[in-house]
This record gives sequence, C-alpha cells and structure tokens, in this order.
Amino acid sequence: MSMINNKLIILFSLILFTAIYMNKYLNPTQPFPKITGLIISGNSTANVSVSSVTPVITSIRLPAAQTITEDSYVGVTFFFNATDADGASDLNSTSARGFINKSGETSRYNFSCSSENINTTTNRYNCTVDLWYFDSDGDWTVNVSVKDNSSNYASNTSQVFTVNPTKAMVINTNGLRWTSINLGSTNNLAANNLTVNNTGNVNITQGNVTVRAYNLHGLTTASQFIYAANFSVNTDNACEGQLLANNTYTNVTSSILTRGNHSINNGTSGQEQLAFCLEAIDNVGLSVQTYQTVGGYPWEAVVG
Repeated sequence: MSMINNKLIILFSLILFTAIYMNKYLNPTQPFPKITGLIISGNSTANVSVSSVTPVITSIRLPAAQTITEDSYVGVTFFFNATDADGASDLNSTSARGFINKSGETSRYNFSCSSENINTTTNRYNCTVDLWYFDSDGDWTVNVSVKDNSSNYASNTSQVFTVNPTKAMVINTNGLRWTSINLGSTNNLAANNLTVNNTGNVNITQGNVTVRAYNLHGLTTASQFIYAANFSVNTDNACEGQLLANNTYTNVTSSILTRGNHSINNGTSGQEQLAFCLEAIDNVGLSVQTYQTVGGYPWEAVVG
C-alpha cells in the first residue's frame, strides 16, 4: 500500500511539474508560482435590495348610461379593485382617486373614495362624482388611480360610460309687464325681458326657440283686446323684431341657447334674453284699462 501511495505522489508531482513547466515555457516573463499548503480565509458582506411591487388595478365596474337631473346634478358611482403583491395593507387608500373626463369639458372628480378590503392583497374603492346638468352628452372616460405606501402609482383610463342628451329649459320671469302706454303710441318695449335658462345638456341651436302669444283682453271691458300681432320678439333689447301671432308658435330665428351654468346669471352662459315690444296700439276701439292674458292662455317659450 505504501508503495502505491508513493507512486501516486510521484505521478502527481510529475503532472504538477509538467503543468508549471509548460506555463513557464508559454509565458517566459512570468515567475514560477509558489506552492504553499497555507489556506487563506476571510469575511465578505453581501447586500440585497428588495423593491416594493407596484400595485395593479385589476377591474373597474362602470355606471350604467346616465341621464342628467335638470337644473341640478346627479351622483355617478363606480368601483375599482386594486391589488398589491406586498399586501392590501401596503395600498395607501387615502390616495385613491376617481375622475370622469370628456374632451372640452370640466373634469369631475372625487379625492375621497371609500375603501373596502376584499382579501389579503386586494382593496375595492367606491367613488362617486357629481355630473352637472350642463355637462355634455356622449362618452365620458373613467380615470381611477391609487398609490402604495412607497408612492408607486397605478392607474386605469381604459373605460368609458355614456351620458344621455336632455333638452330642457325654464323661463325666469315674473311675467311680462308694460308701464303706462298711450293709445296710438308705437315702439313700446316691455319693462322686463324673458330670461330663458337652458337646464339641460344640449345646445339649442339657432332658430330652435319659439314663442306662442295670445291676444290680451281688457280687464274691465273683456270685449276689447290688443292683438298678439301687435307685439314682436327680439334677442336684442329693441323693437322691430319678429311679429307674433295669436295662438301661434313663432320661431325666434336669431335665438341661440347654449348649454352652460346659468346660475352665473350673466345673460349668456346657459341663457338667452328675449325682449318684447308692443309695436303699435290703436287709439280707436280701445279704452284706457289694463289688458292681460286670460286664464289658461299664458304666453310661453318652447325649445325644439
């Protein structure tokens, strides 16, 4: 056994010497390596950085098609689920946001969406935003987002819902009034105008506002009346507008009633001013008295 070991040692030595010699032959400038039985040990530090995982919005439940509430607003509610692989507790629920957007329109939003835990990695968020009566009909985009506690941001803008068109209007007036008028006079403007408010979300284009008038009967002598044809309507505060006719819808061709926030009350945003003029009054066949509409036959404005 000893002889075998000696032979193995001699063989290993020859192989090692041959390898060293060949290395020296091929690299003559390198010194002979030193062979030592000393084992050197040491310590090293390893650092591993683990990043937070960005949350994902996994689903959105959209509202049905919406119809505005005339002259008011309606709450539009939608839900979305957010999942975080680091756990639902890593979602910063105070950062949850819900928007609805449409090109050319004011964005409606909620910065305080409520939250509900679904499971260990998922929260559901409930957002309600106010859709106003003058917000345009058509497709609106739902935009939802949430952050985690490391401010990683997840959002989704891929979903849309529909807002239906609604035509509506309200007249803001206490009734048309004329102050004392002389028989036989002309060009008598009413003391006040009719303000037509657009309370829907559709633009009423030019020529689609109509007025229906009735003859005015004497309050004392009912057999005497002022013909509706003696009156005109105008979008300017002036006489010589379009002549009216008894129990007839007359198109106000210059009228444009755009949608808008009429509560601004500036005469243009969601509003149209209609001026009325008594173009002429006979001085024959009429007595001095008050003339007015009879019950059940008020003058009215209609949008088409």
